[in-house]
Amino acid sequence: LSNITFDKVSSYTGVFGYIASGTVKNLTLDNVSIGTAEEPLLMATSSRVGILAGYISSTSAVIEDITITNSRINYSSSSTVQAYVGAIAGENRGSVTGVSIIDTTISLTGTSHGKIKVGGAVGMLYEGATLREVGSEADVTFELAATPHREVDRDFNILIGGLIGDNAAINISDAVDNVWSTGDVTITNLDFNTDPENASGRYVVYVGGLAGLSNAVLASGFYGGSIALDHQKNDHGDDVVKVFSF
Repeated sequence: LSNITFDKVSSYTGVFGYIASGTVKNLTLDNVSIGTAEEPLLMATSSRVGILAGYISSTSAVIEDITITNSRINYSSSSTVQAYVGAIAGENRGSVTGVSIIDTTISLTGTSHGKIKVGGAVGMLYEGATLREVGSEADVTFELAATPHREVDRDFNILIGGLIGDNAAINISDAVDNVWSTGDVTITNLDFNTDPENASGRYVVYVGGLAGLSNAVLASGFYGGSIALDHQKNDHGDDVVKVFSF
């Protein structure tokens, strides 16, 4: 499948928006565009965005022998709930084996304080999921340009990984195995826009070459890219707890 262009995003955005069961195998996706650098697609509510699938929702779903090449995601989220983004899927709860991600870029701008989970392959890897024999060259870029909201005391949860944003695949032994990433991870203009009336808040930013945050075993993997983060302190952030982990 080639030359697919999306001109809008929804709750579940991808060539397969929502995969609940069945098998997708022996497929190449070439030149899939979800937005452009000049005109990123905008979303104001909760979303899961991926080139292959927005949401792989259960262990009944099997993904095998997939190539994603020459593709891109350019996306801006103002959701106060969540934005999960990855080349394979925004969120994966199924079985993924044998995927190559080549010449692909993923760029997300956040303008609110919803949960952000972005990976070169998968944004959120859920408890019963697997990710095996997956390699990615995807470059991942995230920018935070938070706008003021009425709720002054806000928490931020930002998980960015070269392969997985949040690895929570705790139910299966060696759920993540034989994986690699050589893409760069870049966090630019990390601006929380802390309100001058702010009295509390917890800003958590986890960034990793393979996973932003991993609460499960990653059996074997390799990272060969670079990681960069740019953050300037806000004058009103004295009462905020900031946790940055690399």
